[in-house]
Amino acid sequence: MLAFGSPFGLEQTMTAGIISAKGRYIGAGTYDNFLQTDAAINPGNSGGPLVNLDGEVVGINTMIFSQSGGFQGVGFATPAAMAGNIYRQLIDHGKVTRGWLGVGIQELTPALAKSFGMKTTDGVLVSNVEPGSPAEKAGLRPGDIILSYNGNPTDDTRDLSLAVAESRVGTSAKLEILRDGKPMTVQTPVGERPAETASTTPPTERRNQGKLGLTVDDLDANSARQLNIPSTNGALVTDVEPGSPADRGGVRPGDVVREINRKPVNNVAELQSAIAGLQSGSTVLLLVIRQGQPMFLALELS
Repeated sequence: MLAFGSPFGLEQTMTAGIISAKGRYIGAGTYDNFLQTDAAINPGNSGGPLVNLDGEVVGINTMIFSQSGGFQGVGFATPAAMAGNIYRQLIDHGKVTRGWLGVGIQELTPALAKSFGMKTTDGVLVSNVEPGSPAEKAGLRPGDIILSYNGNPTDDTRDLSLAVAESRVGTSAKLEILRDGKPMTVQTPVGERPAETASTTPPTERRNQGKLGLTVDDLDANSARQLNIPSTNGALVTDVEPGSPADRGGVRPGDVVREINRKPVNNVAELQSAIAGLQSGSTVLLLVIRQGQPMFLALELS
């Protein structure tokens, strides 16, 4: 690779190197997908092209990783395909739009994969489907596991998020999914991503009890409003005992338990009844609402 730019104001500078990695996530934003290169990139290179030996622009020099402020062998470039998509949208429409399905998604941990009867963690778990969204119209459900998007494997949430975001609004996408262990194909329209909304986290109390290590209260209207939840169905987690199955499974104070082992939980009494029937050594699948977003958690009972 050849990197062009004006490092430190030195115009028409060219440096050489290789592509060290692709698809790098570095915490710069929602759509991180950088090329990593060891071609020297310094302040002043940003916006210059990263070119292969055939003279093709493969990326736009963007940033460096450095503890000194200068080049340390790690630079990042935005892939040309991603930049080209943004460029065309700006020329054609004057703005950038992102594709949107309207699903909440999460990684498949080994414990979650076991809960859904899977032998691998390949795929993305659907934790929520927004009412009126393209995903709801296509028939997607919480608990579906998305294996591929338009024929490309979705091994983790970033794969799926990037693929959907770069899809053209108004087109349709083909999803290969697993539902209750059975493979299915779903065709879904691609909508335009709406504006982000903020959510709040409620204060917590300090109490410990219960087989799972949970302390819960019924959800009142005020708490539901603070949690951005449209109803009072569920059990509000007020405390998690350190070292308990709930703690190891990732449950946090402020979570609202909506399901246990795929059965609805409307209040504390229903949750306690379901917990009473759990056997030692089993895996418990919870659906919780956290900061307004549903997610699945798998708890191992020792």
